Amino acid sequence: MKAILLISGGIDSPVAGRLLADKGVELVGVHFGEESEKVKKLAMNIGIKKIFFVPHDLSGFGNSEKKYTCLYCKRLMLRVAEKIAEKEKCGFIVTGENLGQVASQTLDNMFVEDKAVKIKILRPLLTRDKEETVTLAKKFGTYAISIKEAHECCWLPKSVATKARLEAVEKEEEKANIKNMVEECVRKAKVIEVA
Repeated sequence: MKAILLISGGIDSPVAGRLLADKGVELVGVHFGEESEKVKKLAMNIGIKKIFFVPHDLSGFGNSEKKYTCLYCKRLMLRVAEKIAEKEKCGFIVTGENLGQVASQTLDNMFVEDKAVKIKILRPLLTRDKEETVTLAKKFGTYAISIKEAHECCWLPKSVATKARLEAVEKEEEKANIKNMVEECVRKAKVIEVA
């Protein structure tokens, strides 16, 4: 089995990846943001050999309703990850999401996110307590790397939707050229092989 791991520089996604790697799943990393030594170290720690560093640009959503920013972002990430999964022959996407932790991770919003793609999405940390995840991160040796330096954080509008409706988000996305944005992200992705 082979899967895409959406990997950040935070605590959660490396733990999610390691749980799958320990089950024998081969992982390909996809990181939204600039090339980062921190992300490379986390990837190596969990056995990832290839990482796609993808430009993180939401400017195409400039005319869309701001309260859905987290959803535009996550839906774009999933669409890009799905395209990379096709190229890499991966069967599913793995994320470090935890139910209700932040705006994009409410049950309603995750339902809306999932509808952006056809590929399966696995969330191994979905119902875990944050302290459980921290304990696992320390056990796996990723915690010290994750907290060593700040990782890129999202820009959030003053008001975020936590119970988004799919129809509303899709209507707002019509104001952006999603297909072009996905293609540009995939085209501009920097692929790094790590040992």
